[in-house]
This record gives sequence, structure tokens and C-alpha cells, in this order.
Amino acid sequence: MAKQYMFYSAEEALDKAFSLLDEGNQMEAEEVVGWTAYRDVENSELLFAEAVMGRSRWNKRLASKCFHFLLQNAPAGSVISEASDLALQLDQEVVPDGSLARLIQLSDENSDNVYLLWLSAIQCRAQKEGEPGKQRYEKLLSRFTVASVMVHHTYANILTEYLDEYDEAIKHRKIAVEMSPTGWTYQGLANTLKKMKRYEDSCAAWEKCIEQDPDDSDYWRQWANTLYEMKQYEEALEKYEKSAALDPAYRYTYYRIGRCKRRLKQYDERMLSAFRTSADMGYAASMYEVASCYEHGRGCGANAVMAVAWYRKSWEHDYDPGRRALARCLQRGAGGETNTVEAARLFRIGADTGTKYDQTEMGRCCAFGLGAPQDWSEAARYLQLAADQGEVLAKHMLAQCYARGLGVEKDEREANRLFEDAVEHRSNRPGMMLVYSLFLVNCDSPELRDQERALAFLNNALDIKYNGVYCCVLPRKDVDSPKTAVVDLADELLEYWEKDLSDGEDRVQLIERLGEFKEKTMGQLL
Repeated sequence: MAKQYMFYSAEEALDKAFSLLDEGNQMEAEEVVGWTAYRDVENSELLFAEAVMGRSRWNKRLASKCFHFLLQNAPAGSVISEASDLALQLDQEVVPDGSLARLIQLSDENSDNVYLLWLSAIQCRAQKEGEPGKQRYEKLLSRFTVASVMVHHTYANILTEYLDEYDEAIKHRKIAVEMSPTGWTYQGLANTLKKMKRYEDSCAAWEKCIEQDPDDSDYWRQWANTLYEMKQYEEALEKYEKSAALDPAYRYTYYRIGRCKRRLKQYDERMLSAFRTSADMGYAASMYEVASCYEHGRGCGANAVMAVAWYRKSWEHDYDPGRRALARCLQRGAGGETNTVEAARLFRIGADTGTKYDQTEMGRCCAFGLGAPQDWSEAARYLQLAADQGEVLAKHMLAQCYARGLGVEKDEREANRLFEDAVEHRSNRPGMMLVYSLFLVNCDSPELRDQERALAFLNNALDIKYNGVYCCVLPRKDVDSPKTAVVDLADELLEYWEKDLSDGEDRVQLIERLGEFKEKTMGQLL
């Protein structure tokens, strides 16, 4: 081939390259341009075409070398000089404002330059600009009869990753696979099919990838990701382990091995070892999982001290669930380390950035004075923020505020609405039913009182295990804690039903069950 193109002029080489690209033959087009540019290094159009085609294949090293040369040697102020400068700017870690917009504008002003149009399309993809990228690639495709596999492949990437236009993406995935049945084209097809939730077809495409390159750890890992999303955890585990054997330095794979075993409830040493291997490589999510293993005794003996240490480590690596778990541990004194002030500070970080779970916890902190001044107005404010985002526990606690006029104006109708909503969505939470049952018999509004429903809620609550009741109950007295609040609730329930339930066997049995609930509550929580 070198002999065939050896004596092409720059103009002939560019014409031949366009003809080859029009037929979809980018590889030969690059060879024609590269060979001619090697002989005619002063021709900026040749070198620019070589740079753009190289950049289309993510060969940034080649592209950067060409663009730097053009920036120094192309006529100052020329289109190619400016385009090369913009390309170099856009490939930096910090992209200057307006660089992409100017590159697009430059392309539009020089619409006859197909390589400039192509470069603007490539950079839209690189900068994750979906709609402009789609428009650039549509223009580019209109310039060719067939277009190269890289054009179809990258266009499909934009449609899949940024615009969710999967049907159109599939058309170009299939063209790319037909033109070049390689691992990377099948990979693109598999990714789009996965996004469409066509999992079986996606797995078939991943199998094709493996046929092309059985030693590519990324193909095995991504196939496993698809199987994991399908909840086929045993098959996913097998593929993750294959990927780990091929690339033992990739920390995410070990994390997913641990997650598969956790999903399969295989709480063994291999699960902990997978998480620990990934954690030791610096993967914060795995640090959190190691902490969870120690907290719950999965794959090891329960060890609260180790759990707190690993939760803290995950938060030090900016893993937000680790922050919340650490706050929870510090609040309740897990591992012998109690620090309610630090716990409240950690909850507030999430609450003030809009996380509904942290807003709920800050509501509790302000209600009880746990690490923060007791302030019912602040408590109600945080609970309202979380309730507005649909957090059920926040709705339940906010209902208690409205029922008693704590931090808000007393409004029993609003309280009842919130109680109903919370109980409907969390019918298995005994604490919610206990509090609501007391409201139904103690509220001031006659039209809201309903002893029959209250009794039904009470019995249902007593049929459920008592664990976790305290997180639903706000202070019943001026000075209270989450634990003593539940005991106070039990006392109020006993006080009402001892005097207001008619005599008979049902009355005796209910009083006995309430007494047993109070006893167990005191034993578990005090």
C-alpha cells in the first residue's frame, strides 16, 4: 500500500481519503493520509486530517502531537491553527469556558471542512454534550454514503449514554458490528441492549466479545454487571471471579464479588475477604461493606469497634453512606464510643444538602436534644423537609408534632393525615401503629377518635417484634430520650386501656400484652 500512495500529492491523498471514508474504510484512509503527511510535513490539511481521525479512535497521544505541531507551524490565525488550539484546550482536565461552543461555531463557518465537523462532533462526545453531539454526528453522516465504523459507534454512544434514544442507537450499533465485528463494537451493542433492559440479547453480545478476546477482563466484568442487574447472582459471581483472575488489580471487581455473595446470603469468609481486598486497594464502598460485616457478624465475629473504625475510614474517603452509618454508631455508642455532638454534625452535613434520611435524623436530634440544642421548631422544619420528599418515618414524626403542637401550630387533622399516610406505607412498623393508636383515643377532635381502629392497630403492633420501636417515637415528656420515650408511650397506653376497655377476657389479655411489651422494651432499651 505504501507503494500505491507513495507519490500522491496532498490534494490527491485528501481526495482518496474522503472517498475511502465515504465507503466506510477509515483504516485505509488513515494510512493514505499518514503516509502522505510523513512525506509532506508542511501540509497542515493533511496533518489535521490525520489528527482528527486519530482522535476519533481516542488516540489522544497522536492527536495531541499533531495539534501541537499545527499550533506552532500552521499560519497564525488560520482555521486549522485555531481549531488545533481549541482541540488541545478541550482535551485538558479543566476545559476553558466557551471552547466547545467556539469549535462548533468555527465548524459551521467552514462547513466544507469535513474534518473540522468531525472534530466538533468528537469533542461533543468527550464533553458529554448529548444534543449538540447528536446534531454534529447527523450532519457528519449526511456527508458520507456509508461513513466509518467509528462514526456510527460514537454516534450510538451519544444516543445511548446522554439521550436515551436506544432504538436509533441500536441501528448504528448493528451497522458498526456488521462493518467491524470486533470486541469493542459488540461491547457497544451489549451496552445499549442492557440500557434497553434486553438482558438476554445483551448477554449474547457479551458472549461475542469474549469470543473475540477471552482474556479481556473488562468484557467479563461488564457481562457480570449485566447478570447482576438481572439478579442472576451466581452466574454474575462466576464472571466476576474470571475477571478478577485476569486483572487482580481492579478493586471494583472484588467489591462486586462480595456483593454477589451478600445477595446470595453466602455470609462467609470469602465474602469478607473480597470486600477487604477491595477496601485495601482504597475502594470506599468496600470499606463500608467491611464495616457492615463487622457490625452484623457476617463472615466474621461481630465487632462493633472494628465496624466503627471501618465506617469512619469509608467516610474519610468521602463515601456518604459511611458518614450516615458512622453517625448512627456514634449516636448509640456502638463499640463503646458515644459522641452525639459529632453524630449530629455528621447528620447535619447530609440534611443541609437535601438528603431526606439525614433530615429525618436531624429532626430526631433536635427533638430530643441529641448532640444539638433541643428545638422543636428546628425539629419540625427538618421533618417537614424530609416529609416533602416522601420519607415515611419523617411523616410519622411530623404527625406527632402536629398532634401535640410541637414546633408547629397544633392541627389534629393534619396529624391524622400524616399518620394515615405513614401507616399505609409502613404497616409493619409497630412503633408507628402504637403511636397512632394512642392518638386515635386521646385526640381532642371527636370526629377523629376511633377506639375500634386504635385497638386493631394496638393488637397488630403487639403481634410484631419490638425491635426498632424507639426510632418512631418522639419525646413524650420535657426531658426524655429515644429509649425512655418508648417506655413513656407504653405507660400512656396502659393508663388509657386499663380504665377505658370494658371488662372481660380481652381486656385482661390486652393489659397483659401491654405489660409484657413495656417489660421487654425496658429490658432491650434501658
